[in-house]
Amino acid sequence: MLRSLIIISGFCVLAATTWFVLSGKGTKINSQPALVGSMKKFIPAQKRSDPIPLTFLKDDNTTASLSEWRGKVVLLNFWATWCSPCIREMPSLQKLNNLLSKESFAVLALSQDMQGWRKIRPFIQKYQLNDLPIYNDPKLSGAKRFAVKGLPTTILLDRDGREIGRLLGHAEWDSEEAINLIKYHLSNY
Repeated sequence: MLRSLIIISGFCVLAATTWFVLSGKGTKINSQPALVGSMKKFIPAQKRSDPIPLTFLKDDNTTASLSEWRGKVVLLNFWATWCSPCIREMPSLQKLNNLLSKESFAVLALSQDMQGWRKIRPFIQKYQLNDLPIYNDPKLSGAKRFAVKGLPTTILLDRDGREIGRLLGHAEWDSEEAINLIKYHLSNY
């Protein structure tokens, strides 16, 4: 009889613990949001590789380094002024940049225009992209190092500069599903 009581008590404790966890009152189960909408094309990295060293040009032709954004989750967008899907997604990147905290998140739009700033500056004015951090990589070294296969390609990096995942092609970066994906990674990495 004592043995039966111990077994029943153990079962009750196990059942209560299971209910507590599954009902959300116990351990927080924090899974990545569903990849829906334009985020269906987001491909999580199989393995977090070491950060890739990369320098590129600011609009005054001085250099910046990707490592300057360590400590932030970074959305690194490879694009060009001649790329129509890139042009289509630029306003959503600007809106995303304005929506999320600059303290913990950054959007970096890395132009692949070999003609440099003489091509990029008129593009920024034409599409009113003054609030979007735009840089230039005229030698395409970033595209080579990140194995970019086409434009636009957007890579999400963790706070250590390691790839979380990437999306090839146009996306609505200011959409609810994109913001949820980025907020998930902001709170978990």
